[in-house]
Amino acid sequence: MTQVESRKPEPQRDGAGAELRDARAQASALEATATAVIITDAMGRVEWCNPAFTRLTGYAKQEALGRTLSLVRSGVHDASFYAEMWETILEGRVWHGELVNRRKDGTTYDEEMTIAPVRDDSGAIVRFVATKQDITSRKRAEAALRTSEERFRTLVDNLDTVLFTVDLDGRLVFINRAIELFGYAPAALIGRLAHDLVHPDDRPMIQRARVERLASATRASTPQAFEFRIVDSAGKPRFVRSTNRPLYADGKLVGLTSVLVDLTAQHEAEEKLRASQKMEAVGRLAGGVAHDFNNLLSVIGSYTDLALEGLHADDPLRADLEEVRGAATRAEQLTRQLLAFSRRQVLQPKPTSLNQLALGLQKMLGRLIGEDIELCLDLADGLALTLADPGQLEQVLMNLVVNARDAMPDGGRLVIATRDGELSTARATELGVPAGRYVELSVTDTGHGMDAATRARIFEPFFTTKGVGKGTGLGLSTVYGIVAQSGGGIEVHSTPDKGTMFHVHLPRHAADPTSPAAPAPTIASAGGSETLLVVEDEPAVRDIARRILEAAGYTVLTAASPGEALLAAERKGHEVQLVVTDVVMPGMNGRELAARLGPLCPHADVLFMSGYTDESIERHGVLGPHFLPKPFTARALCAKVREVLDEPRRRRG
Repeated sequence: MTQVESRKPEPQRDGAGAELRDARAQASALEATATAVIITDAMGRVEWCNPAFTRLTGYAKQEALGRTLSLVRSGVHDASFYAEMWETILEGRVWHGELVNRRKDGTTYDEEMTIAPVRDDSGAIVRFVATKQDITSRKRAEAALRTSEERFRTLVDNLDTVLFTVDLDGRLVFINRAIELFGYAPAALIGRLAHDLVHPDDRPMIQRARVERLASATRASTPQAFEFRIVDSAGKPRFVRSTNRPLYADGKLVGLTSVLVDLTAQHEAEEKLRASQKMEAVGRLAGGVAHDFNNLLSVIGSYTDLALEGLHADDPLRADLEEVRGAATRAEQLTRQLLAFSRRQVLQPKPTSLNQLALGLQKMLGRLIGEDIELCLDLADGLALTLADPGQLEQVLMNLVVNARDAMPDGGRLVIATRDGELSTARATELGVPAGRYVELSVTDTGHGMDAATRARIFEPFFTTKGVGKGTGLGLSTVYGIVAQSGGGIEVHSTPDKGTMFHVHLPRHAADPTSPAAPAPTIASAGGSETLLVVEDEPAVRDIARRILEAAGYTVLTAASPGEALLAAERKGHEVQLVVTDVVMPGMNGRELAARLGPLCPHADVLFMSGYTDESIERHGVLGPHFLPKPFTARALCAKVREVLDEPRRRRG
């Protein structure tokens, strides 16, 4: 009896066995399914994946285990895409969508993915189950369908599109009235060879394409498109796109039917865009070069200032060091002029003399216009100042001079003049500025001049009367923008064959140009006893900044990186009264570092410094009064530090 009873099945164990068999069956099914299945832990790390995942991504199971699914990211989607995905699944909802991923071999594919959270008995999310399906073929088919539909709509909707048919010899047997847009009468073209209208340089390509098309033609042939140039009735080349396909009649191939679209305006716009992008690229290059160059100039100028500060007025070395200081200043001006045309320097309005600006650019402008153009300066004595960015005004003057030079291809005379003036209410209203006293800058040439229609459009972006490759159409629109931003107005007087005169009116600044300038503060006079934290990844700039500030009496902590700055702040942050930091640094920019340092340095303000252009600074969110551009001098650094430190005291006062 005992033996018999010992052989009875145990219900609980049989139940466990059934569950085990079910689990194994489910696992086998998941292993065999064509859909990629992935199970991750709550942190998104892969715990299990089936063979379909390997077939889809190229990653073996062992390669995926312990890693997140970011290993297949393609870079197509931005961070917000994945943030929305995580937000959905962490809220316990199922995420479903389409995305582009990258296989192990680097190729990309389209997939449809579903991610579902798995909870334990307490309701907490303990893992995620994801399924992936390759939908690349479907997406390609959808794209092909869209392309076909767009071609059909183009044919139906654009009634000004040229439709034509040629026979096997390439002669026109039909053409619609849209060809009149090119100056031809349809009836006059029937029977002519179509390639007679093609630009001579493109005829061999068109003839070869037509022969190959006819030789490989079938009823199932897809439309074939290519671009070339035709010549209109006035002899002007026009860019076109031809989309053709074989034409059958009574089961026989009889020719080709084509749709011809005029791309001339598009090509012209693309050329202008390329020119604009070239300027943008040069500007970016100049900005990067200026960053390193300005760091060097900061070091050169600051060490020179330190050396000069320690010399007696009659020391024989002073003259040599003054020459070095002057050379560094001229180099700084050259950098600013390089950046001026691309509008990439930090805007720094200051009382500016148009006379000094013109004299400073005189040699450069002389080289710019060439020897066959006489350059004359007619500068008013005692000219008032204007409050503007000198670099921006240099760009205004250079653009106007270049425009005048191009208007005198055979030589001539160019006059740059200044004077104090006043705009009446009526005249100021025409210019869109307040009436009052202004400083005037005029540029006059003896070139070919402009008619009224051209004068009306000269400030439009991309408008130009110059030939291809000789102008972008951005020069005068840039001038207009700078003048308007500076609170001024601009007007032009011109007559065909009698030259052109541009008048730039800028608000007069109240400062007296004849009063002596206040002496520059010495390093010691702009000093203090506060504790500063200087963060700069360039060793030479960091060291010279420390030396300057310590010489001015400050206690200076230095950091070569944001990480070092945070460590220093943890130790002595309550002592720091000002953080002086570079804007662009590896790992963390200056704005982010300032936010991290706030709780650690509760009594400190922040002074940003950078040699980058204003686009880089604006992208990092740092433009404002607490900014010191590079290159800086020792005096400029001390003065700005003192200004920022004293600002709370001034506000309280």
